[in-house]
Amino acid sequence: MRSSALLTLAAMVCAAAGARAQVPTQPPLPIRPGQTLLPGQRLQDSVPPLGGRKIDSASARRLGLPSGPKQSFLPPDSIVSQLLQFEGYSVTRYRADSATVIPDTKVVDLRGNAMTDRGGAILEAKAIRYEEGKCAIEATGEPHLFEGGTVLIGETAKFDTCKERGVVRDALTTFNEGAANWFIRGNLAVDSSQARLYAGDAELTSCDLPSPHYHFATREIKWVSKSVLVARPAVLYIRDVPVAWIPFMFQDTKPGRRSGILVPEFGFNDIVRPTEGYNRQVTNIGYYWAPNDYFDAAARIDWYSRRYVSFGISTQYRLLNRFLNGALAYRFTQPTSGATSKEINWNHSQHFNASTSLNANVSYVTNSSIVSRNSVDPRVSLQTIRSGINFTKRYPWGNIMAGMSRQENINDGSGTQDLPSFDINPKSFDITRNITWSPTFSFRRSEAFKIPQEILLAGATSGIDTLRPRGGNQTSTIRMDTPLRIGSFNWTNSIRFVDGDSTQRSTVRFRAPNLDTPEPNDSIDVVQVRNGGFGSTLQWDTGINLPVLFRSTWRVQPSVTINNAGPGDFAVRNAQTNGKWVTQNKRLSFNLSVSPTFFAFFGGIGSVSRIRHSISPFISYSYAPEAKIPEEFARATTAPGRAPVLESISQQSLSIGLSQNIEAKGKPEEGDTLGTTTRKFKILSINTSSIGYDFEQAKQPGRTGWNTSFLSNTIASDVIPGFSVTVSHDLWDGAVGFQSSKFDPFLTGITTQFSLTGNTFRQLGAFLGLNAPPKPGSDALDRRLANQGFAGVGLPGDPRRGGVIQPTTLLPGRGNRPFQSTIGVSITRSRGLLNFDGTRATGTSASTLTFNTSFSPTPFWGVTWTTTYNATDGRFEAQNIQLSRDLHEWRAAFNFTKSPNGNFTFFFKVYLSDFPELKFDYNQTTFQQP
Repeated sequence: MRSSALLTLAAMVCAAAGARAQVPTQPPLPIRPGQTLLPGQRLQDSVPPLGGRKIDSASARRLGLPSGPKQSFLPPDSIVSQLLQFEGYSVTRYRADSATVIPDTKVVDLRGNAMTDRGGAILEAKAIRYEEGKCAIEATGEPHLFEGGTVLIGETAKFDTCKERGVVRDALTTFNEGAANWFIRGNLAVDSSQARLYAGDAELTSCDLPSPHYHFATREIKWVSKSVLVARPAVLYIRDVPVAWIPFMFQDTKPGRRSGILVPEFGFNDIVRPTEGYNRQVTNIGYYWAPNDYFDAAARIDWYSRRYVSFGISTQYRLLNRFLNGALAYRFTQPTSGATSKEINWNHSQHFNASTSLNANVSYVTNSSIVSRNSVDPRVSLQTIRSGINFTKRYPWGNIMAGMSRQENINDGSGTQDLPSFDINPKSFDITRNITWSPTFSFRRSEAFKIPQEILLAGATSGIDTLRPRGGNQTSTIRMDTPLRIGSFNWTNSIRFVDGDSTQRSTVRFRAPNLDTPEPNDSIDVVQVRNGGFGSTLQWDTGINLPVLFRSTWRVQPSVTINNAGPGDFAVRNAQTNGKWVTQNKRLSFNLSVSPTFFAFFGGIGSVSRIRHSISPFISYSYAPEAKIPEEFARATTAPGRAPVLESISQQSLSIGLSQNIEAKGKPEEGDTLGTTTRKFKILSINTSSIGYDFEQAKQPGRTGWNTSFLSNTIASDVIPGFSVTVSHDLWDGAVGFQSSKFDPFLTGITTQFSLTGNTFRQLGAFLGLNAPPKPGSDALDRRLANQGFAGVGLPGDPRRGGVIQPTTLLPGRGNRPFQSTIGVSITRSRGLLNFDGTRATGTSASTLTFNTSFSPTPFWGVTWTTTYNATDGRFEAQNIQLSRDLHEWRAAFNFTKSPNGNFTFFFKVYLSDFPELKFDYNQTTFQQP
């Protein structure tokens, strides 16, 4: 029966219903603009496919969907093969256990394991009936449609081929929208376009498990591709338990930008207050306007009960033909206290042509204390307000850069600015083949403002009052470098002019003879206070670096420089010179440096095949003859209470520094004969700063030859990623170079930072031969995954909180975030100085610990903890703890944040990753009163 049915249906290719036997197929109609076709649909197709989108094979297996047709066509015999080779005809193949063809009424009825194949689209059902006169196709018995990996199933399907629409009952289909793959089960109404779909009494979910973790039971669903998804009303089920009734669900899926109302941000506790003291907040109330693709604007209002109201407007622009883009934002904050704050931010980037560009980042705040007081983000509480404008012009002969920058502390309003700054960097001029001139020029005008000063006591009618004045200073600097290379000789030339003016109060303490007593050795303490001052300096440096000798071994570098005879710049003018310029003498300085490197090789251990130890000492010797210092210059540069120095003794100094590296070379992988997989890494690196001794200074009475006050050691290793520690010591109890000073190393600072990952312990185990070495690049992958955000949730009041949460910012994969931790320690100490009465002042000490770690205690939980601990005061300066839970398609985030200003917040959010607008928020913030 199957053979006869197959032959009969194959013959229908040439004689379907007799009347249409030899009618060639018409050419396909042109596709209308914007028209899309359903999988399996062809223009003028007599069997419209079911609506839906592609499902991957893994999801199909989980849902129990067939991955392919159950039946297959028999190989064509000679007659069918000849029929299939006719050109100009559309071929539709049929097969079934039985087939009935009624030519008069143009009816084809397939029964039992029916299957049709037209252009690769396969429809399979227990029965398929086609009536051309009624424009009807009916498939019963679990119809399945397969095309290009798409699988659509249902209980029954009825189509009107004339109107190109139909209904599939108890159907299961899917469609992709954005990054989500939605599944719909219910009664579907489809038409000729795959861009829309209607459903009634359906279930909607994005969970691809046979028993979905959640689903929405809805009465009506409408989906228009890249336009809108609407469902009403909807009941949210977690497993089979109803948890929420939603009057309607709406998701705007249009691509690109469009105007509309912003989604307000508020939590459940903003509707029902947990306590009477809780302050409600509603943010992101406003409207977004996008008239075109090159300009938009948004206006928003943030309301915080009993705290403040903020009004903001922002705009973005982009002109492609002008190669410029930027953003402008204005924000007005009205606290309940009455003081207001206005904030303006402007970002602009423009390329006038291929060689000219302008970049601007301008921020202005009228009252920065309001920003600091109302912030719960530690980054905001400690940040500075920064602005900068840079203009760059490139010429064939070099570059010109001009701009300005400004920084303001958000806590006390102090800051610095450079206005203007100007640089000229010409390319090197090759005067001849062996002579090259490389000049540079720069000008900067720098200013420091609102610098806090020492507290002053002021008389008042009610008693003693205190004042905290502020000061500032400004300097203008002009610098020009003109190095000249002549063969192997390098002649350096540098000129620097600095002009400054200060309104900052300075205090100088010294002892002076007491002229009111006849005792010649009697003295008094003098405190001299100056309210600012002015001064200008001019410095000229020049020297010649001779060619390097023994370049491949000892690396001997001789040089001759012309230095100042005494300390300070070459020429100065200040209040002590009554505004006149005074200069000092110059003297020659002869220098010789040697920096060889010595190597030693040792055998390997574990996975290390060889170890190399290198020692690189740096030895420098310099000599400068004796020189005189003019008296006017000595008095102009000598601090009050000290005798001017009129002679600079000769210098003959020797300094020695040391650098050591212990490096390892790993063993190649098995089968690697070329050593391409061999890994080299640094086990330990120790760099010791130079220590110097002046032989001429040692000849002076009461002096020693030592001229180095501090010594530092820097230790680093590749075994622990990012590991580095710097230890510094104050070597002398007293001024260096005097016999009265005692050699007493005093720890002044320890700074260290290192990172730990899961790969760190694997590397250590491989080095000891306990396990195989990790794969190259796996440590970088661990750090990259660890740096990805877990929660994807901004803090309350954070500008990012107004945006839509994207699935790409959530947990990577199913959790299993690699362990990553960064630890930083900073210890700063100072030695107590001796007072005039012989007592020792108490030294200062400050210790800070910073800790940042992230890990996954379970495959679905993620933890991130960032803290700063002040060990000196025994308290935490800042805390930020983030807990996140991957709930398959749902995400839960818990944020605990404490800012250095004392503000605390707890923020909780649960949301559907495929539908971020569906969320539950809880937000509680505590603000310290000023």
